[in-house]
Amino acid sequence: MLRRIAEKITNNYREDWGDNERIKEACICSVENIISLILNMIILIILAIFFSKEKECLVFFLVNGILRRFSGGIHAPTHTKCILSYCIIMFTSIYLAEQLGEMSPVLSCITPIVAVYALMVNYRYGGMQKRLELSENKKYHSISVKLSTLIGAFLIVSSWIDHLRGGLLQAGTRSLLWICCFALITQTTSLFLARDKCYNRDEVKLL
Repeated sequence: MLRRIAEKITNNYREDWGDNERIKEACICSVENIISLILNMIILIILAIFFSKEKECLVFFLVNGILRRFSGGIHAPTHTKCILSYCIIMFTSIYLAEQLGEMSPVLSCITPIVAVYALMVNYRYGGMQKRLELSENKKYHSISVKLSTLIGAFLIVSSWIDHLRGGLLQAGTRSLLWICCFALITQTTSLFLARDKCYNRDEVKLL
């Protein structure tokens, strides 16, 4: 359905596509992605308000979404499966984070492992999608490595300060750190599962 809507919008655009079918197809895909993003955002906002999880959903979306924007990841075959799987992953992460909110020592032990995992996968595959131009690969790779490093460092520092200060943070605030941790894990795993669609880093010679 979204594909048909995107095609109608593109066809109504005052442009003589002529032999530029490749450019037209790129425009259709871009419009389709924009429509999908808007629709997904509306659904997520409605669900977040309905379940009174606005802060939790925002933290998950920011960490997972911004990193995915540059690092890439696996895609669902349809838009319905995409938003359904995303919602399941997000609300499962929020539920687990609430259950683990009191576990400061566990969080401080988990965050270094997650940070190293995220950095290793992004260093190897981040921003290396074959659909991108080489210049974009270099830029996206650099940003994804920096973002994963920044998020990982934030998690390690925050969790260890909380742990060494004897559980300084409230359980609700610590749950947000858990959510951030789960968002980083899921995005990194998504990127790892999509590694066969990425260039070999040594072939591109990014660094």
